[in-house]
Amino acid sequence: MLCVASPSGASPFLCPHCGRRPLQNAVPVVELRIFPGSSTPRLTRVVVLGCHRCLVLALWQGAGELIRGFHGVVALLALPFALFHFLRAAFWTLALPFVGPTVWLRRSLEDAGLDWRDFLRGRQEEAPRPPLDLHQRQRLAQALVTLLRDQAAASGATDLREWSAVRSYLRFFWADEPEIAAAADPGPVPLPPPTEAEIERAAETVRATTGAADARVLLQMLLGIAEQSEGVVEAELQRLARIARLCGIPDELLGAVFGAPPPLPGAPPEPAGGPWTVLGLPRGSTPGQIRSRYLQLVREHHPDRHAHLGPAFQAAANRRMAQINDAYRTLTGSRRRAAG
Repeated sequence: MLCVASPSGASPFLCPHCGRRPLQNAVPVVELRIFPGSSTPRLTRVVVLGCHRCLVLALWQGAGELIRGFHGVVALLALPFALFHFLRAAFWTLALPFVGPTVWLRRSLEDAGLDWRDFLRGRQEEAPRPPLDLHQRQRLAQALVTLLRDQAAASGATDLREWSAVRSYLRFFWADEPEIAAAADPGPVPLPPPTEAEIERAAETVRATTGAADARVLLQMLLGIAEQSEGVVEAELQRLARIARLCGIPDELLGAVFGAPPPLPGAPPEPAGGPWTVLGLPRGSTPGQIRSRYLQLVREHHPDRHAHLGPAFQAAANRRMAQINDAYRTLTGSRRRAAG
């Protein structure tokens, strides 16, 4: 279930249908739906987002429903309409691998607060995982276990829930090659935390054998393990940030998850940030500048942008949005009070 970029570049967003391949495009699909209070199926046009394979399946399933949903004379009347959608499904089956973002994908991205140009640029910049032989894949699986073990021990002794998450994420990462996961499975009994030398060697292996698209998956797994305990504590965030930096994950990606990169262990505490700091504005900015900056941050950090990454990223995005909203209310409320 790993999102790996194709040679021509792939989206860091996973297909919402299969959850395995990158989101690549969107097309409208006509479906027959029965709404509450009515027994008559109605034609409904929906825009489906997904990878090319899931989009093709949706197109043909929609066309097939036009035949199965009508009977008798009505089926004869609907035949030309169904034939049109069969031809349309055939056209998109052939065309999808060769077209860029359709107008439906652009509109859907803009509705979600994303710019389709950024989406396309991300596809071009996303680096795929390099080709690996069997020995390298086995080394990578063992390195991942080492890093996940370290994250599980961040808040103290590793409990059974955290250890179960380590093993589950190993199988998740190697879903296409379960034999690799089975060979690296550390067993049902929690192991002690790895040594510093083991962590550094594991991080070096991850840097050498993974692509940029893997970084999001690794962060998702580390966050998922941290959330197995009662909430994510500061020690777990610091451990996660340290592992991410050792693996070469850029601070920009950490910032997209946490709102700002978590501090390194032993680093001096950051100065207390007020609403101006949260919004990234100089003191005394005009109401128009405040609102413009607020809307920009909402587009960048809205939880919907991180829904494809799972509940751990969603929770982090919710925390960041709460900070942004509180800062905006504080600044706009104080201005209203001053004006009154």
